[in-house]
Amino acid sequence: GKRTKHKVKKLVQEKEDTTPKDEEMEQTQEEIDEEQLSASKKRKRNKQAKKEQKEKLLSEIGEWFLDRAKYIPLRLTRDERKVLRALEAALHCCDYTDKIDFPT
Repeated sequence: GKRTKHKVKKLVQEKEDTTPKDEEMEQTQEEIDEEQLSASKKRKRNKQAKKEQKEKLLSEIGEWFLDRAKYIPLRLTRDERKVLRALEAALHCCDYTDKIDFPT
């Protein structure tokens, strides 16, 4: 019948064997290793650069806070004011006794 004259059509074309040979595979593995090594070095450099930037930023922020703290008044609690007055009095007393104990 008609089936004997039927021809099979391939839907997908067969590709040539493109798998790399052993020598090519070794070269490819070496190249991959080199790329991974260089990528690792780049990551380390980027990490170090980010760390340096962060340290620089923190340093600048710290300096800003120190400069700003010179002009910002503090609110002390009652107990803290008592301690502050006692310390200031002790310092003033020490200055007074230093002047009296050593005549000039």
